Amino acid sequence: MKKIIVIGLLLLSLILVSACGGPTKESKKPDVNQQTEASPAPSEDASDTTIVIGKPIKFDGFEFTITELKIVATKDDKQSLRVTYDWANTGKDALTPLLCYVLSGFQNDVEFEGGFVLSDDVNYDIGYSKVNSGEKVVGAQDAVPFDDIDAPFRLELKEMYGKVVYSLEINDLKEYE
Repeated sequence: MKKIIVIGLLLLSLILVSACGGPTKESKKPDVNQQTEASPAPSEDASDTTIVIGKPIKFDGFEFTITELKIVATKDDKQSLRVTYDWANTGKDALTPLLCYVLSGFQNDVEFEGGFVLSDDVNYDIGYSKVNSGEKVVGAQDAVPFDDIDAPFRLELKEMYGKVVYSLEINDLKEYE
């Protein structure tokens, strides 16, 4: 039984690596003129990795734009932050959006992994579609759970196997209800 599980995990990891073209040495940095929600002035720092809703984040092979954040109920009577996004394939091969990035959240020193949150208000179908080179999907969704709507929350996004982490500090989750 253990061998079957190990083989299954190996096959899954091979699929994930091939779906996104494998690990990359370095992701491209976002546009240095991006603005943060906290500061209306353009950033002078070329390593700015702040997520800005509506601004594309460019990775090697794809572009990710968060278009909406919304608090939704999960099937286990908890809450989750639904992330709606547009995703463009800028690489050479067909890719599956949900297999190319990692979305997670941090609250009270606890990490919450995104993806596979069970909720009637999150539709993963678009994110699991195969997107050919040069094509784009609009309105894909993912979700990240959290424990306390009254506590600050940090949303993080990175390329699968990537090192560069983009983040958004949310002081009041209630503004996304």
